[in-house]
Amino acid sequence: IIIDKIEKLLPLKKAHQDYVFKKFNDAMFAVVYGSIIVAVIQGALGSLGFFIFGVHSPILWGVMMMFFALIPFVGTSIIWIPAALLLIFNGYIDLDNVMMLKGLLLMLWGFLIVGLADNILKPKIIGAKAKIHPVLVLLGALGGLKFFGIIGVVVGPIILALLTTFIKIYEEEQSF
Repeated sequence: IIIDKIEKLLPLKKAHQDYVFKKFNDAMFAVVYGSIIVAVIQGALGSLGFFIFGVHSPILWGVMMMFFALIPFVGTSIIWIPAALLLIFNGYIDLDNVMMLKGLLLMLWGFLIVGLADNILKPKIIGAKAKIHPVLVLLGALGGLKFFGIIGVVVGPIILALLTTFIKIYEEEQSF
């Protein structure tokens, strides 16, 4: 019902309306798909890091990271930072330099490997699926964050995809 009302309100030809709705669906799918794929990758990288640095139950914590990766601003750091700090503090209490080093390395792993996976892979995956340049996806997420808050991380790239669609339609109409 809402889509029918939007179609009636849009001052576009039917072919352009279909194109806009297709791009909207593509962008929505790309954001959801990209978020889930990156969450799985971050969970796997987190499990690997926990395994390497000797954290108990690395698969369980990797699965937890996967779910938290879907929450903007909370992300995977809510799992790996406490784990790294626990290794550091236990190493300090037990006077075990190796455990403290493992904690520091896990902290670096979290920042450089797990954290950057989100910032690098998500724009590439979303951009490829939505057929938008990854830099524009990142700008859309950051702009959406500024204007819409946490939900803007998802809404921003979608709005940017629609904006590029309207610009393309405008350019096509002006060329006639």
